[in-house]
Amino acid sequence: MAQRSGKIYYGLAAGQLITFVAYAVVTAGAALLQKRANNLPLWDSATNEAELAALQAAYTNVFQSTTYIIPYPTQSQYQFQYQWWIIQMQFGIFAFTAICTLFPALIERMRPVALSFLSSALVLVMDNINAVSFLLRDATAVAVFEKTPIATTQAGLILVAIGNCLTIICMGVYQAEPVQQKEGYEANMVSPMSEEDNPLGSWLTLLSKNSIILSPQSQYQFQYQWWIIQMQFVIFAFTAICTLFPALIQRMRPVALAFLSSALVLVMDNINAVAFLLRDATAVAVFEKTPIATTQAGLILVAIGNCLTIICMGVYQAEPVQEKEGYEANMVHA
Repeated sequence: MAQRSGKIYYGLAAGQLITFVAYAVVTAGAALLQKRANNLPLWDSATNEAELAALQAAYTNVFQSTTYIIPYPTQSQYQFQYQWWIIQMQFGIFAFTAICTLFPALIERMRPVALSFLSSALVLVMDNINAVSFLLRDATAVAVFEKTPIATTQAGLILVAIGNCLTIICMGVYQAEPVQQKEGYEANMVSPMSEEDNPLGSWLTLLSKNSIILSPQSQYQFQYQWWIIQMQFVIFAFTAICTLFPALIQRMRPVALAFLSSALVLVMDNINAVAFLLRDATAVAVFEKTPIATTQAGLILVAIGNCLTIICMGVYQAEPVQEKEGYEANMVHA
């Protein structure tokens, strides 16, 4: 068991190293893309309003085809905002899992939290691999943004996915050395981790993309958002019951964290979509700013609440069972 745990720990450390390298690569790629977007020579080639409108239409069509990258032809500073959000989220998750890797004694307790966040991030990364793959194969996108920034971003995203998968597998199956019971005072003390268990020691466009589908039947315009709200309410009811009756948490935690991590991905997608509406003059004129801003604020609060619930429910531990003397020593404390 100790030898097997050591090998698994090496795999976990390798996953963290790959993720760290991937973070550097994808950050460099996204920075190159954003720099290109901020100084795009495409718009300088237009000699009149008609040519500029045609170029903007072609530009918008390319990014709409990716599904996950919203076009901002007139607001270049927002062009790759969603990718930056994912990079920042991934860095936060990496920092969390790296701490667990450096201090393996934390893995047992922190594992549900780490795996929930990693599974959420993996979905977002896979979506963006698909989107950037389209840009890499599209002649117009390559001509506008150049191949190197797109390929660098794609390579970084693939490395992030590999690192996340390896971390999920190794952290999921990792087991510390079982505690050996000792006589006397040391019976209730946790035995320190051996060198074998810790082989590395202290190794330090309006409504037409994303989650909002354009519908000529107005009663269906925001149906997806209503579905997410209903799903979130059911998840809230489930987690609220667990919170009111803490004895249920230990058994229901895997179910709750799985639903919460799925909901977090959907909420992040919709925050990105509604952020576009909030910055689009046409959308604000049609739907007014207050309803859009209220929806955005609610989605952000939902994301914060989901993250906090994942963290606290993931690390929550019930009171340890107190041992008794005599016949009751092996009985479960009521």
